[in-house]
Amino acid sequence: MLDVFASCIALVSDHANADYMGFKYLSHFHHNWLNEPDITPPELQDGKKTIDAIVSRLNASDQAKAKAFLAAGKPKNYWFQPEYASTKALLEKANHPIYDLYRVLSSVTHGGFSSKLLFNDYQTEENIDPRPHPKATSNMIVASSRLLLESSYVRDHWDNDGAHDNKYCAVLTQLNELKP
Repeated sequence: MLDVFASCIALVSDHANADYMGFKYLSHFHHNWLNEPDITPPELQDGKKTIDAIVSRLNASDQAKAKAFLAAGKPKNYWFQPEYASTKALLEKANHPIYDLYRVLSSVTHGGFSSKLLFNDYQTEENIDPRPHPKATSNMIVASSRLLLESSYVRDHWDNDGAHDNKYCAVLTQLNELKP
């Protein structure tokens, strides 16, 4: 979910560039696929057709940028590069301290042993049977609620120019009161 949040920031942080970044997001899979050495001619044709359809929906200046981007060859690892260097760079652009949450949860996602320690209230016990973890569970509910709140905040600012900031602040206060 944090990667999706980072993608949202990449898409909406610069209104003037939003359509072009949307093109990059939507075409990333096909752009990578077109650079695969084992792609068959029908797959190549289908991929090009899909990208052409996406490019055709852009305005003229964004179409020129998109064509130059495609002509440059194989894309970077992340669809939002080179405009943004990394997920960290995007999350640090957020108006709220969401990167710290990413730093904790990203390592948990990529390291099973770490998640075992982070989500286990009984770290000295080994037990394969499911059991409740009241502290860890409530912490994760708060963390995932904060992610949903931040995503809603971005959406509100994009769609409504922040018309619901007061509701955001009220829910954020409630979430902060839940922290151990």
